[in-house]
This record gives sequence, C-alpha cells and structure tokens, in this order.
Amino acid sequence: MSGLILSGCKLLPKDGPLPPVVEAEPQARQTWFCTTEASFDALGKFCEFNYWAKVYIEANEINWPERLNKINELGDAPVDLMYKVMMSQGPDTPYQNRLRAQNWITSLLTVVEPTMASVLDVVIFQPSQQLLELESAITILSRVNVRQEKVMDELNATLDARKEDLEKQRTQVEQLLKIEANMADQNRSQ
Repeated sequence: MSGLILSGCKLLPKDGPLPPVVEAEPQARQTWFCTTEASFDALGKFCEFNYWAKVYIEANEINWPERLNKINELGDAPVDLMYKVMMSQGPDTPYQNRLRAQNWITSLLTVVEPTMASVLDVVIFQPSQQLLELESAITILSRVNVRQEKVMDELNATLDARKEDLEKQRTQVEQLLKIEANMADQNRSQ
C-alpha cells in the first residue's frame, strides 16, 4: 500500500508551478419551461412542471371563495400572476374572474419564454377562452329563451282574449238568431 502512495507522488512534478486548476463553470438552471436565469427569477417554481401540476390540482380542490382570498393576497409580479391564473382555473370560477385571468395570461405572454408562452396558450388560455365563449353563448341563449317565453305568454294571453271575444260573439249571434226565429214564428202565426 505504501508503494502505491509513493508511486502516486512520482506523478506530481518535483519542481515548478502546479498546473492551473480549471474550475467547472456552474451549470445554469434549465427546465423545459425556463432556460434563462431571468425566467427563473421571474417565475420561480413555475419553471417546474411538478409545481404547475400541484397548483393546478390545488385549484380544483379548493372552493372559489378560498381561491379568491389567495388571489387577492398576491401582487402583480410574474410569479404572482402565474399563481393567480392557476387559481382562476377551477370549475366554479365565476365568468368575470376567469376573464380577468385571461388578461393576466396576456400580460404574462410578454415576459415568458416562447415555450412557456405556448404552454400557457395551449393548456390554459385556449380552453379557458372556449369555456368563456360557451358561458357567453349560454347566457345569451337563456336571455333569448326568457324573452321568447315572455312573448309566448303574451301571445297566449292575446289568443285566450280572442277566444273569449269569439265565444261572446257566437253567443250574441245565437241570441240574435233565436230572436229572429221567434220573430219569424210570430209573423207566420199572425
């Protein structure tokens, strides 16, 4: 064993300076969503898919009033906007709040990397936009249905009034015919 240690010492130069030590550059953080330090600084844990999934699941398990309280506690930094957007995706999120989240996504698209922008667009913005459009269509159809129901009720009331008028007129015509028949019978008998 001591021979091995001594032979290892022979590998070192006897005289002269030691060769320079080459330090490895620190490896930059990089994920699929974020490739620059600026992205990591702006988005924090949202650069990691696992964190996205955790927050998204949390948003679906918490009721809207609780999520709204969390949203109201946050600021306007990109990481806060990401959290607000994710918290606004639950199934019970009101229309106006989902619409506000769309605006947050739009503002985030200007500061995130293209990959993150694509994910935000495909995973959150487009489905949420479709849901907003469906909710708008349902609201419009509901209003149209209420209006049509009101018109139908008015038409039915008018029809019922006309039926009553016709029945009165029929009764009057029958009475007039009876009077005429009685007069004709009286004229014949005289």
